[in-house]
Amino acid sequence: MQNFIKKLPNLDTIQSFLILVYSFFLLNLIFGLAGILNFFTVSLSLFFILLLLFVFRKKIVFDKKVLIFLVLFPASILGVMMLRGFFSGDVTGYWLPYARLVVENNGFVDFAYGTELYHFARMPLLPILSASTFLLLNTFNELTLMWIPFIFGSLTLYLIYKWGEEKGINKTNLAFLVLLFLTNEMVWFWGGWNIMQETLIIFSATCFLYFWEKYQIQKSNFDLLIVILSFVLLILSKMVGLLWGLLLLYMFWKSKNKKRFIIYALLLGTPVILWFIRNYLIYENPVFPLFNDIFKGKYYEIFDASRLFTILDDRLLQPLHRVIYSFRQMFFIYPIIILSFLGFIKNKKWEYLSFNIIYFVATLTIFFSSVSIDRWHYAFFGLWLVYGILYLQQLKSKWFLLGLQLLAIFGILTTAVVDSSSVFISKFETILEPLKFFVDLVANNALTVLIILLPFMAVAIWKNTDRYKLVLLFTYSLYFLKIRFVANKSWVNVWIPILIFLFFVLLVPMLKKVKAAWLMAFIIIILFLNSWGMSFVYYPRHGGFHFPVQHVYYGGVEARKILDQLHPNNKDDFYILTRQTQYLAWHGDYNVARITTFGFNLLTDLEYNDDLTVEELSALFKDKNIKYVLKNNNTYYPREKILWDKLLSDPELFKILGQWNSSDPDEDYYLWQIY
Repeated sequence: MQNFIKKLPNLDTIQSFLILVYSFFLLNLIFGLAGILNFFTVSLSLFFILLLLFVFRKKIVFDKKVLIFLVLFPASILGVMMLRGFFSGDVTGYWLPYARLVVENNGFVDFAYGTELYHFARMPLLPILSASTFLLLNTFNELTLMWIPFIFGSLTLYLIYKWGEEKGINKTNLAFLVLLFLTNEMVWFWGGWNIMQETLIIFSATCFLYFWEKYQIQKSNFDLLIVILSFVLLILSKMVGLLWGLLLLYMFWKSKNKKRFIIYALLLGTPVILWFIRNYLIYENPVFPLFNDIFKGKYYEIFDASRLFTILDDRLLQPLHRVIYSFRQMFFIYPIIILSFLGFIKNKKWEYLSFNIIYFVATLTIFFSSVSIDRWHYAFFGLWLVYGILYLQQLKSKWFLLGLQLLAIFGILTTAVVDSSSVFISKFETILEPLKFFVDLVANNALTVLIILLPFMAVAIWKNTDRYKLVLLFTYSLYFLKIRFVANKSWVNVWIPILIFLFFVLLVPMLKKVKAAWLMAFIIIILFLNSWGMSFVYYPRHGGFHFPVQHVYYGGVEARKILDQLHPNNKDDFYILTRQTQYLAWHGDYNVARITTFGFNLLTDLEYNDDLTVEELSALFKDKNIKYVLKNNNTYYPREKILWDKLLSDPELFKILGQWNSSDPDEDYYLWQIY
């Protein structure tokens, strides 16, 4: 055994973590498929990876820099999570409820236990890690899952930093690389607010690309093993990871030992193979719900019908408008993307350029979503940062730098001017009302502002090109001010920093020095004020910390008060049809469905249509155990409004149990009882 261990190569921190996560997941996947996933088996899995750590401890080389990132990333993201004050979106609507079902059933369940559980088929890694955590700690507290984004995010940032360092990026630009990662909207939104799969995806993808480059240089069999292992975790994080198989096929084509490559792929691909078999047995489609048109499994018609509810803007049906819309979305979240593509060309990384283009085309066609285009590409963010900053370091053209800065400032000037929903902050808005005039003036005259700034930027760039590259990175870092969905967001804490920034741009030509430390300090201060600072304004004025923040789920909170009185125990024998499912699904532990989804079509056997009479509607819902309908969101599809109007038209048939004022004075929230 000792001789075998001695022959093994040393493992760095990332390689060790990848192997441990893979082993832990594989064991719990097998236990879950066998229906014996419980505290004992998860503890056994944990004991196994601890045993691996002990046995191979002398082969693991731990980089102390990792500790810095393990503090830095959580400190940044936790502040944002506190500002948001709750976990939202699909995590509370799908993943957490499913993880709870896994715990309660000692294994994986399918449609018999709910209506939206097909999501589990697309990405098992997150739910299994979540369920394992709940089992080990004997709690369903979602805060215990923060280790997932914290650790995976921290190690991703560490690896990107290490990658940039090895590519020759200087220390100042490396510091900005870290800032650009921490101030990116995707990190904030999907890392701090939602315990989603994004941190798993970017970690796996960054590992895949980093070790891909190492394998190309060193041709090490162990690097090949790590590349394939990263690819497997990427697929298990999200089905879109299958597209990354194109790079793996390219690697296979270039490989001199194809037999070894196939053996590694088959052995390490065991969890994916098991998962695809499981999916096929349930859905007759191994990658359900993707490629339904190809496999046409037994749920094909039901899933296909859900597309009728999702209506895209007419312009997005036109190819040119779709491309423009997608690129606009991408640039405003990943402004470094232009530099990165040029970095691929400059450094002759044609495989990266080709794959990015193919991936972009795929997300414009096969995988297009008007709300997820930015998420589809988050996996590339580490690659873009490294090659984007590397290219900026190599850039010589003053004219091109000027064009990049103009475009970057234009992106900043498109930041929305909004009034805060906080009564406390609105007092400051009133005091600073005279300043609002200048804010509106700048925001509404972006092109004029750019024309005014143009000569100042040109003089500064021609005076010192390298110095102005820092200004460009500084501008990109400010894009976090464009972040959406913040309860306390105000033009005061967003646009005052923007005005200061614009004044700074005017001063740059006249400054003898522009120290990177000054720019970074400004970003850190604004970042702190817009996360931890705003949190400490919000919570003391609302009587302490409350998760989730009640006002965000107002409609669901009020409905739950009524439902809990009617059903203190028996919650499993009926369904609630609602627009916003998250609060009732996770915090209320109710069976919920949404009219626009596959789950609703499954529940109603495609018998629902817009032309049903109120009597037919009542009979259908009774037959399908849809006992309540809740309108708790003012954003909806036209077909949802048709249903609600029918319910309102006959209050004797559909009893109104509750009615509340919503944020829209023209519309109220309603809770109807069907039977």
